[in-house]
Amino acid sequence: MIFTSNVLKELAAFAKVPYPSKEYPKISVFYPYRLSRMISRQGNANLLYRFRSFKITRDQIDEKHRDIVMIVRPSMKSDLELMKNLDGATFTYSLWSGYKKEGATKEFIEYLTSRGVAQKSIHTSGHADRAGLQQMIDILQPKHLVPMHTFEGDQYADIFEEENVLRINDGQVVSC
Repeated sequence: MIFTSNVLKELAAFAKVPYPSKEYPKISVFYPYRLSRMISRQGNANLLYRFRSFKITRDQIDEKHRDIVMIVRPSMKSDLELMKNLDGATFTYSLWSGYKKEGATKEFIEYLTSRGVAQKSIHTSGHADRAGLQQMIDILQPKHLVPMHTFEGDQYADIFEEENVLRINDGQVVSC
């Protein structure tokens, strides 16, 4: 999706992160209609054109649907309605289960299941243990570590044996 592609591209300046590029030719970008229109109307068309050579169309998704992993959200329902072939697709839900009972998320899941899309739930809390954080650090090799949402932020330099730990206070602006 175009939003995620732009986020990954920006993160790649700080860590080894795959994003739509010649280095990662198997990553394609879908342009959801509503999001693309909003980005364009806000004067940010450059964010749309940045990945045009990696664009994947609805027809291409229909054709290769069994070989694609794609991020979807409720705002993309109108795009999915135009896709002919969702046979054999699986929707992985990874948010708090309570959201599945509310508004747009509930309606979106009902729509997907009505199209024959199987649903799997894998909860991701956003919290990681030390081993998981160390693995992420080893893979991404970030220039800096910024402890967030933790009681052990002051201990990161000792825990991860890193000299590049930045402690940032709420509202503090940092330029790296």
